[in-house]
Amino acid sequence: EGNGLLDLIGEIFQGKTKTMLGQREGFSRRDIQKIRRMYKCGQRKRSYN
Repeated sequence: EGNGLLDLIGEIFQGKTKTMLGQREGFSRRDIQKIRRMYKCGQRKRSYN
């Protein structure tokens, strides 16, 4: 499950977990914004590091 976070990010931006995010513990809007920034940077550079 090393790619669990990446899978979660992928699902978020595919719209699969948008309704789940509000119910998921430990997820705040700031966390979502950070993930979006990380995802955009990773997508832009095509690197997930």
